[in-house]
Amino acid sequence: MESEENRNQTSKVLDYINQVLDRSRGVKVEKDEHPQRILGALVRLLAIPENLQNRNGSQPLRQQLSSALMSASRIVPPSTVLYTCLQLLRCNDAALQIELYTLLAARLGDVTQEARGKMSDDMVLMIKIIKETLATASASKSKVASLTALRAIAKSARSTELSALTELVPVATSCIQDSIAAPFAVDALNDLW
Repeated sequence: MESEENRNQTSKVLDYINQVLDRSRGVKVEKDEHPQRILGALVRLLAIPENLQNRNGSQPLRQQLSSALMSASRIVPPSTVLYTCLQLLRCNDAALQIELYTLLAARLGDVTQEARGKMSDDMVLMIKIIKETLATASASKSKVASLTALRAIAKSARSTELSALTELVPVATSCIQDSIAAPFAVDALNDLW
C-alpha cells in the first residue's frame, strides 16, 4: 500500500502537470510520438484503481489524472488519440480498455467535421474492436464503456463506417439483457438507426 506522503507527492506532480497542460491550451502538437506516450501513460495510470484515492480529503488522484488526460488529449490531433486507443486496446486488460473507451467517447464530441472525416479508416478498425469487446465482455462496466464509445462514433459516423456499424446492431442488442448496460445499449442503438 502506498503511503500518504507518496500520494501527496503524486498529487502535487499531477497538479503541476495539469497547470502545464492548461497553459498549453490552443497549442497543437503535430507528428510527435511523445504526446502519444504521455496519453498512454496517463490512461494506464487511470486503470490502476487502488492508487487513485487520497485519504486526506484532497482532490482524488483519479480526478487529477482524468483532468490531465483530457487536457493532454486536446493538445494533440484527434487522430493521435484514436491511434493511441487502437494501440492500447490490443491488451486484454479490462480496466485499461474501459479508460480507453471513456477517453475516446469524451474526445469524439469535440472533433471537428474535417478532422473526423480523416479518421474514418481507423474508426472502422475501432468499430471492429468494440464489436469484439461487446461480444466477449462479461463485466457490465466493459459493456457500458464500449457502448458509450460506440454511441459517440455513431453520432459522427461517415458513410464509409456504416457497414461496420450495421454489423454491431445484433451485438449491441444482446447487451439489453444486461440490466446495467441496457440503457446504454438502447442509447447506442438509437444513434445507430
